[in-house]
Amino acid sequence: MNQTNKYEFQDVAISNIVSDFKKNSSSRLLLVIPTGGGKTLTAIRSVNEMILNGDINEKAKCLWITHRKALKKQTSEVRDSKTWFKKFNFSKNISNLLQIEMLQSGIDIIKNDKTNSFKYVIIDECHHAASKSYNIFFKNKNLGILGLTATPTRLDRRELAFDKTSYQITFRKLVSKGVIIKPEFVPIPTNETIRSSDISLDSSQSEKFNTLERNYKIVDEIASKKKTFSKIVVYVNTVTHAKALYQAFNDYFENDSFYEFIGFISASENHLKIDNNLYLDKFKSAKTGIIINTNILTEGYDDPSINTVAMGVPTSSLVRYIQCVGRAIRNPDQYGKINEIPHVIEFSDNLPDISYRITSGWLFADISDDLQPIVKTVYVRDDIDLKHKITSIVKDYKLKDIDLNIINNQTIKDFESLNLFCFNTSKNRDNKYFKWRGYLVDENTREQFIFAFNNISNAIFNKSTPTHIFDYMLPKLKTDKALNTSPRQLNNLYHSMKAAYDEVNNRQEVHRLRYFIFEKIPYPVELENFLADCFNKDDILKSFDIMKNENKISYVLKFPSKYVNLCEAMYCSKEQYQFCLKFIEQVREKIENKNPFSINSSIQNILDNYDQFNIPMRFIDSLFLINKDKIKFKYKIIKE
Repeated sequence: MNQTNKYEFQDVAISNIVSDFKKNSSSRLLLVIPTGGGKTLTAIRSVNEMILNGDINEKAKCLWITHRKALKKQTSEVRDSKTWFKKFNFSKNISNLLQIEMLQSGIDIIKNDKTNSFKYVIIDECHHAASKSYNIFFKNKNLGILGLTATPTRLDRRELAFDKTSYQITFRKLVSKGVIIKPEFVPIPTNETIRSSDISLDSSQSEKFNTLERNYKIVDEIASKKKTFSKIVVYVNTVTHAKALYQAFNDYFENDSFYEFIGFISASENHLKIDNNLYLDKFKSAKTGIIINTNILTEGYDDPSINTVAMGVPTSSLVRYIQCVGRAIRNPDQYGKINEIPHVIEFSDNLPDISYRITSGWLFADISDDLQPIVKTVYVRDDIDLKHKITSIVKDYKLKDIDLNIINNQTIKDFESLNLFCFNTSKNRDNKYFKWRGYLVDENTREQFIFAFNNISNAIFNKSTPTHIFDYMLPKLKTDKALNTSPRQLNNLYHSMKAAYDEVNNRQEVHRLRYFIFEKIPYPVELENFLADCFNKDDILKSFDIMKNENKISYVLKFPSKYVNLCEAMYCSKEQYQFCLKFIEQVREKIENKNPFSINSSIQNILDNYDQFNIPMRFIDSLFLINKDKIKFKYKIIKE
């Protein structure tokens, strides 16, 4: 993949931001790029472009606001980087014209800016901007504001005062472009029943997850795969739970020195009783380690050696989930670890009192989770298969208001640009008025639909009436093509979302809102068919994207298992394949001579040297499974 082209989205984002501020210098804009996509660099490059074209100058400077010291430090390093300075032709004045400050200092600067020398404000992690602390920026009508966030929706239920999204890209889009490596999600049931009606970070019920049995389960699962989960951040909700898990890990690894660092950290303390910044430096310098924390390692913490995130307590907050998972996100260009897949461990419990919690699917969605819609990923092979899958869903849900001409009359290159949203106002299928309705969202209507859904969701949570929403707050929705320009359809959408809101408040499961996202299968159909009888099929397919980028890996071989009535597959190099081929030829020769159990010197010689090819012995053993005069050996080359 062309390393330059895959970052072309940043150029588009910069062009949009500069253009939007050109049209209206006091616009309130959003830039949404998930962790690992270069959100900070994109924003700084936008500022640089505005400096070069004269929009930002000594009389119209830019103030960057952040709420964490770590974020301030990282942003300053990007702005002052000699690498970026040379590559992107940064202005010599950029350090003077782009001032980076903590929130309170930024407030003081704007309060005392009598000459109005600051014309633009950038708010990092702007999902915090709904708090009153940020009011001073939004009340100043002369300020142009750019909000930055890695989260895909307006996740604060209070309305944010932004005019439009200048640019947005989803997590799955960054994965498909090869900008970041998709983590492997590892769900692990704890077999614990936790009766809790609230699993939010600040919930008083969080301590229910801090049980001896559950903690030992977490420790055992991580310890059993310590070589895979070698640098781990564990997230819990309380300091008490963090200390208990720390003790459990310490007890387990008392006589095992695999992990160089095991500790816990909270806002006020850590196990070494030193400054938290120094403490995190120690963890960062360790090659292997486990750190349990209560919400410290979210925004602004960057340690590329972290390869595993463990959600020690489930969450119902998409913001928190994305921030936590972001600590293990890999950027192969930045860190040079193209073959290392990060892991996200989700320790799940039986939660009979909770109907909804975040799962990994939400990383690929772009609508608010407040109303708890069901997100479904539909895997497709090509545009023909995509059209077939969408047509099938439309038929199954009897969606008469869907215009399939959107997909039937074109070749679809970007699967991620299509979504299908289904909703109904009546939960009872026996009701004569029960009817599914829907929107087929394409690249032309995507932004409008997301804007509509998220803002209606926010308005419902703020107890706004439909009249207030559609006549005063969002009057443009009445004529928006993304909503089919039908007053009845718009009214049905509102009532469906309002019914979902009532169900959420009553802690009932929401089935009336369903959001289908489409993802292209990255492996060839021949490979999937070839692996149909392999017990490790999923593992092989999951690794395909990574393996095909490794020049030394050219083949997939499969062998009959000695232990189950299935095959086992493995990726191998050309040398490994040739070794297996030679071995097979020698064994077949003995079979043809009706002496299958006699191993001649040539076979023995091959066996003596098999170690250098790093082939598991169980694969070698499988070649000796004899059934009359035939070897039960199956293999096929899948070469990319």
